[in-house]
Amino acid sequence: MFSLPDTSQDSKEFHFISRLQFEKDILARKFVEHGEYDKSYYGTSFEAIRSVISSGKICCLKILKSSDFMPYVVFVAPP
Repeated sequence: MFSLPDTSQDSKEFHFISRLQFEKDILARKFVEHGEYDKSYYGTSFEAIRSVISSGKICCLKILKSSDFMPYVVFVAPP
């Protein structure tokens, strides 16, 4: 577990938006999953997943919540 300082800026791993914008995006159903931890929102947007897919890569997520997004499910077992 790690924490991000209040001065955190957008990076490859994180994209920061205002709380109000996040709440609007939740209502617009723009997230595969989202939650709140320590009074801060977090989530994975459909846009982020589409970006990975359009770059020719495979997007793998470990999400315990259910969503409306119907991904391909692949079980990977060790040899």
